Amino acid sequence: MLSFKKNVGIGQGNRKTKLINFTDDGYSVIPKKGLVPNGTEKSKRKQLLDVLLNDDDASDDFMLKVKLTKDNEWLHNAHYTNPDKPTDGDFMKAVADYVAFKNNMELHGKGGIFHDND
Repeated sequence: MLSFKKNVGIGQGNRKTKLINFTDDGYSVIPKKGLVPNGTEKSKRKQLLDVLLNDDDASDDFMLKVKLTKDNEWLHNAHYTNPDKPTDGDFMKAVADYVAFKNNMELHGKGGIFHDND
């Protein structure tokens, strides 16, 4: 629910707008069945309505209050920074996984995918 006041313009003065990330709405896409409730749809809908209508607080990954301007993005994800940054251990594990995958492909005769075909 996004509302704008007539003649106030972009940014709505000094007011902040709630940007909602509702990608996890409580439904899963199942091939040949479509959208299927996963058991959390009622609580997700209630949280959305509480945030929009009752001005409840929510975590930053769900809702951000942003002063909109003509120059900034109007999407939640453009303003949200994930605080869970990868560690050095995460990086080293990713490198080890890649090296193991590459060696496995080489050992099974499929190493050509790692070479340029120039």
